[in-house]
Amino acid sequence: MEKSLMERFLTTYFSIKHKLSAEETEEEIRKLKERGPIESPPPKTVKARHSDSENGRIFYANENTSSKYTVFYIHGGGYEHDFSPFHWLFIKKIIERTDALVIAPAYMLIPFGTYRQAFDLILPVYNDYAKKHPDKKIILMGDSAGGGLALALAEQIKKEGGRIPDELILLSPWADIAMENPDMKEYESKDPWLSRPWLTVCARYWADDLDIHDYRVSPAFGDLKGLSHVTVTVGTHELFYPDIIKLYGLLDQDASNELIIGQEMIHVYPLVPMPEAKEADEKIIAAILR
Repeated sequence: MEKSLMERFLTTYFSIKHKLSAEETEEEIRKLKERGPIESPPPKTVKARHSDSENGRIFYANENTSSKYTVFYIHGGGYEHDFSPFHWLFIKKIIERTDALVIAPAYMLIPFGTYRQAFDLILPVYNDYAKKHPDKKIILMGDSAGGGLALALAEQIKKEGGRIPDELILLSPWADIAMENPDMKEYESKDPWLSRPWLTVCARYWADDLDIHDYRVSPAFGDLKGLSHVTVTVGTHELFYPDIIKLYGLLDQDASNELIIGQEMIHVYPLVPMPEAKEADEKIIAAILR
């Protein structure tokens, strides 16, 4: 099957884009420290209000809906980067296809925030919403670093005896920030986007003084038992492919869980508006609506 123009463009773009070394990442973070934290700007493609706290900002999109579906969407970006236009276009698609309320946290990014601020921002909002809306179907979704954070939050909710999400949708989740799987080496050259040196530095800042194998930052090492209705997507041309295959194998063999593999697809490919993502998009929408 011939690749679409968008897929060819992205593969070429990321192939010529310089991947940051550890030293370059540290220099980038040094510049971020000098600049200071910046508030997440309102989206241009989706109408959303926001509320602020000391731990970050929460966006609420499609609030006037009468739909029974609520999606908590946790964005990725290596815990260093904010929402991208692709995130908001994907959220717009979710709203158009499901009429769901979307609650999207803009958690504090490194070097100013760690997993602690993210947990302190998101968990109270999630738990309060789940308690006040027992009739709503709650979907917890995230991509890349946001997928890892979504899984960590689900494990924490389960540990605390809270209401587990009705659906957990993880797009190329970064669920093991230790990245010690030797099989990753084979996929690093196939991935036109992700850089292990960059991710390693980001992981250290995100974990702060926590062991990088702790489930709160590496949920692949946490308690996955009892998690059902888990939908996971991954591309075969991404660095995380072997880790995500391993992660899915650790889940209960429940019929409601599904692994969606995009052959020759790049990292978080469902976020990109291209024909190759259509099958994954349809399955994601079906998981929300089931």
